[in-house]
Amino acid sequence: MYVSNNLAAIEDCQACKQRGESAFCRLPMDCLRVFDQISYAVRYPEHAVLFMEGQPCQAVFVLCSGRAKLTTASRDSRTVMLRIAAAGEVLGLSAVLTATDYDVSAETLAPAVVRVCRREDFVHFLHSFPVTNFQALGTLSHEYEIALDSVRSLAWLPTASARVAQLLLQLCSKDPRPQREARAKLILTQEQIAQMTATTRETVTRLFSQLRREHVISIRGSDLIIRNRAALEQLAS
Repeated sequence: MYVSNNLAAIEDCQACKQRGESAFCRLPMDCLRVFDQISYAVRYPEHAVLFMEGQPCQAVFVLCSGRAKLTTASRDSRTVMLRIAAAGEVLGLSAVLTATDYDVSAETLAPAVVRVCRREDFVHFLHSFPVTNFQALGTLSHEYEIALDSVRSLAWLPTASARVAQLLLQLCSKDPRPQREARAKLILTQEQIAQMTATTRETVTRLFSQLRREHVISIRGSDLIIRNRAALEQLAS
């Protein structure tokens, strides 16, 4: 059994108190029982690399808690940040199913608990429980939609300012409070924001200074606060 020092202990999927609404968290109990037997939990620190782009696929990773960034390398060897994976997501699934190398790199953004399952065991698990195939398809569909949204953002928003503004709106989109002054934890550095919006850190720094000076956003500690949503939406349009 696995016990974490700083994170809530996650002994197995059946007893996990952090089970959410993600596909593999909602598997029937008999499936979860078997998955517990073929996988193991690992506590990773911040900035731990789970797998690297181009590396032979050896395992699938279920992010139980924490967040991870998925990146790829451009033709000029620049790092491009594709998206942030949240708790409950399955990482490396497409490479496992196609028996190919990992097509992205995954690195934790904060301390995380991850369940690791060897590729051979996971494929056998899918064959043994047909119900899991629908969950796998749902996960792949979700990844496709996110990738498509990212491509649309780059294609439809020609300026770096518009792309950064849209990203800030997305970060605060889940805030249940009035939309006029939404907020979220700013877990991304300016360098990571630049990677996600195909721009430079210097451009992000200048834009943040401008938005704060114009009282469109404010930053308190790690909190990002949108004070003028209409102005930010106009910039993102």
